[in-house]
Amino acid sequence: FGSGLNQALPVDLGSPFQYASAGLHAHKVLVWPEISMGSRCFKSGRVAPANDDDDDDLQAQLQPVVQLAGKAVGLSEKKVSGVTQALCRADPGDVSNWLLTWMATAPAKPRAGLVVLMRRVISQTMCAHTSAAEVLVARQEAENAAEASIFEHIANVCKPALRLDTEESQALFVAVSVVDAAARSASFGFEEKLERFAVPEYDKLVLLFRHALLADVNQSSSNLLLWHEFEDACGLPRIDARLSLLSCSAKAVFLRLRMIPDGVPPAEVVVRREHVLLDVSEQLLPLNRTCLLLPYFESSSGTKQVQGLRVEGGEGHGPRKEFFVAASSDALRRWAEPNIAPPNDAPHANIRVVCHGHSLSLEPLESLDRQTLEDRQVWHCLAQARAGDKLTLEFITGTLVDRIVTGRQGHGTATIFLNEPLGDGSSSPSSLSRCMLYKPSLSLFEFHRGTGQMWFSTCSSQLSGSDGPVQRRRLRSFGKLLALALANNCKISFMLPVIFFRIILQRGQMFALADLQGFDDVLHSSLKKVLKMKQAQFAALKEMEQMPVGMSRMEYVNEQVTSILLPEAMSDVQSGFWSLLGEDALGGISASDLRQIVCPTETSTDNFDIRRVFKVSMEDEMMECPPFVEAFWSVLDGFTLEEKRQFLAFVTGVALPPEPGTERLVIELPFSAFSQEEHEAMLHMLPQAHTCTNTLELPNYHDALLLSGRLPEDANPKMMATELKHLLGDKLRLAIKESAGYELDAVGMEEEEDVFVPKPPSPPRTPFEEKRRPSSASRLGGSSLRSSLVTASSTSVAAAGEPASLRLTGGFAARGQRLVLPEAVDQSDSLNRPESPANPQDGGSFSSPADATLLYPKI
Repeated sequence: FGSGLNQALPVDLGSPFQYASAGLHAHKVLVWPEISMGSRCFKSGRVAPANDDDDDDLQAQLQPVVQLAGKAVGLSEKKVSGVTQALCRADPGDVSNWLLTWMATAPAKPRAGLVVLMRRVISQTMCAHTSAAEVLVARQEAENAAEASIFEHIANVCKPALRLDTEESQALFVAVSVVDAAARSASFGFEEKLERFAVPEYDKLVLLFRHALLADVNQSSSNLLLWHEFEDACGLPRIDARLSLLSCSAKAVFLRLRMIPDGVPPAEVVVRREHVLLDVSEQLLPLNRTCLLLPYFESSSGTKQVQGLRVEGGEGHGPRKEFFVAASSDALRRWAEPNIAPPNDAPHANIRVVCHGHSLSLEPLESLDRQTLEDRQVWHCLAQARAGDKLTLEFITGTLVDRIVTGRQGHGTATIFLNEPLGDGSSSPSSLSRCMLYKPSLSLFEFHRGTGQMWFSTCSSQLSGSDGPVQRRRLRSFGKLLALALANNCKISFMLPVIFFRIILQRGQMFALADLQGFDDVLHSSLKKVLKMKQAQFAALKEMEQMPVGMSRMEYVNEQVTSILLPEAMSDVQSGFWSLLGEDALGGISASDLRQIVCPTETSTDNFDIRRVFKVSMEDEMMECPPFVEAFWSVLDGFTLEEKRQFLAFVTGVALPPEPGTERLVIELPFSAFSQEEHEAMLHMLPQAHTCTNTLELPNYHDALLLSGRLPEDANPKMMATELKHLLGDKLRLAIKESAGYELDAVGMEEEEDVFVPKPPSPPRTPFEEKRRPSSASRLGGSSLRSSLVTASSTSVAAAGEPASLRLTGGFAARGQRLVLPEAVDQSDSLNRPESPANPQDGGSFSSPADATLLYPKI
C-alpha cells in the first residue's frame, strides 16, 4: 500500500467538521453543512447516529464498517474488501452523508480509524488499475516518447486499464469524500498535518501523468479540461477538488494546471537582468490574475526587438526559468552594477598607489607622470569611493583583492581606509591596472542564522525613507513573481523558511511566542526569560528600549514577535502575491507545500545524482551503443558539484536541480556525417542544448572515433572506451563552462561574394518530430563559409583551437544550423577584426573565423 498508508493518524481530528462541496460525474453533488458536536457517540459496539430519523437499513449496513474503524491499521485485505462492498450497496451520497454525520459525533479514536480505513479502501480499489496503467505508460515511453508526452494520447492509452466498474466507482467516491472532509476539519485548517491524509495510490496515478500534463505550459487549461474528461470516462472522483488526498508533488501538478484559465493571454515583459523586480513592477500592474510569462532580457547587441527594445534572442521555457533565477538574484543583490575603470575592452592602467596597513593612498592627479586616459579613469573611480562602498582592485602583478571602504581622508592626496589590510601591512608602493567600484544596493532578503535560509533584510523594516517607494515596488513585484512561479512551472533560486509561507497564506493572523521556535531559537529562549523577569529588571529593560511604562511582559513579547515575523515588507509581499490569486486558489495547499513548489528542493551545497533527479530519455541510436552510454554516465558521475551545477545551467537554464522525478533529461544525437572528413569534423564539435525541453544534443563521438581514423585499426574495446571517455569529458566540460548564450536562435548568414549561403531547413524541428535524416543540403563537405554569430547575453568565446558552444531555446535557426570551428583555427585574429566587437559579456558580439565550417544536422 506504500509507505505511510498504515500509519496511525493523530487521534484528535477535530470537530465540528466544515465540509466543502464534493461531487462526481453521474452522482449527486453533496454540500455538507456545518455539523454541531452531539452527545451521541460510539458506545458498546453500537452506533447511534446524530439524526434519529436516519434509515435503519442504512445504519445496519454501515454499522459493521464503523465497528472496524478502530482496527483499521491491522485489518486484513479480505475485510477491507468487505468494507468496499458495504460502501456501494446504497446511494453514495447517502452513504457519505451518514458516515460524515457519524464522524461529527464519534470520539476521536474511531474517527481517526475510519479515515485510515477509507484510505485503505481507496488504495485497494486503485492498486490494480494504477499498476496496469504504469505498464502501459512505460511501454508507450519506450515505443514513442514523443507521443507519451501528449496527455490526450497517453490518457486514451490508459483509459481501459483505469476504467472502474460501478461498485468500485461508488466505493471510491464515498472513501474520498470521507478522507477529504476529515482533512478539511477545523482543527487542521490546511496546516502541515495535511500530508498525513495523502493516499499513495492516488498519488501514483497523478504522478504517472505528470510529465504529459505539464510538458507544455501553454496547454495548462486545455490539459485540465482533458483530465476532467478522463476522470469522468474512468469513473474517478474529481481529485483536483480534493488536493488533501495528494502529496505536495501531485498537488503541484493541479495547482499549475488551474493557475492559467483558458483565454488569459500571456504577459510579455522586457527586463534588465540586474533590475528584474523594478523593471517588471510597471509591466505587471495591469495583471489581475496569474498568466503565462514571456520574458525577454534587454541587450544592446540583441538581434530582435520587443516593445521597441533590443533583446536577447532566447524564447520559451528556458528563458522563463532564467527569468525567475534573475529575479531571485535581484532580491538578494547587495551591490549595484560596478563602475569599471578602465573598461574591460580598454588597455590596462598603471597608476601608482601606496598601500599601508588598512589604507590606500593616491598621489594627486596632476603629479602623475605621463597621464593616460586609463590612469585618469582609475584615479577618478577611486576618488568616488565612500564609506560602505566595495572596491575590487587589480594590481599590475595580477593580484585581485576585494575590500570594503570604511572611510576616506583628503581630496588631492586622498587616503582610502579599508576593512582589511592590503598585503603584509607594511608601507609599500604598488601600481593598479584596474579597479571596480560597487555602490551598496538594498537587498530584500539576507541570510538568517536561525534557519540557515533567507529572511527579510534589516532594510525591509525601514521603508519610510527616500528609498522606501522603490523598495515597496520591488517587494510587491517579488510577491507577484511568487504567484507567477506557481503558474509558470518555475522556482525561485533560494530557500525561505516555512513560516514565511504560513504568513503569506494566513493573512491577518496574529503570531505568538511559540511561532518563533524553530525559526529563531535564541530569540525564543530570550523572550521566554523576559516572561519570568523580575519587575525591576523588566522596568530597566523597558526604559533602555524606550517602551511605554505600562507595557506588560506579554505585550512586550508579542510586540517583539510581531516586529520579527511581520515586518513592513511582509505586507507588500502579501499584497503582490494575492493581487494575482483568488481567495480559494490555494485550497488544500499548506505552507510547506507552497515552499516546496516555489523554492529549490536542494541547496547549492548539496550533491546530487543526475539520474535520480531526472527521468532520462536517450534516443535509440545512443541506447544501441553501450560504450557511448557507459562513457556518458562515467563522465557525468565524475563531475564535481560545481560541474554538475554548470551542466544543469547548460541544459535546463537553472543551476539548481528540480524536485526529483519532475523533469526529463533528453539526450539526442542529431548530427550526420558520411565521409572520413566529416567524421573528423564531428570530433571537433561541442555538445549543445535546448533549455526549453531539457535536451542535450551530442555529436556521435563514438562513430566519429571509429570512422575518422583517429584510432588505430587494431584498437581494442578498452582503448576505445578510454579515448571516448576522455574526448566526451573534455568536450562536455568545455561546453558547460564556456557557453551561456541564446543567440544561435537568431543566427544570421550574411551573403558575400566568397560566402555560400545554404537554404535553411523547413519547417523547423519540434521536440515531437522523428529523428532527422541525412539530406544533400546538409553535406557541405569542405565549403568555405563565413558566418556572423551575434550573441546578446553572455556567450562562449572558446580558447584558441576549440569550437564555440551555445545553449539554444528552440528557434528556427537553432533547429537548423550548427556552428563548428576547426581545432587548427587561431581565433585571436578573428576576434580583433573590425567586424568583431568586444567580448559578448561586455555587450559585444562574436564572429567566427573566416574558414569556419557550417555542419547541418540530420533532417
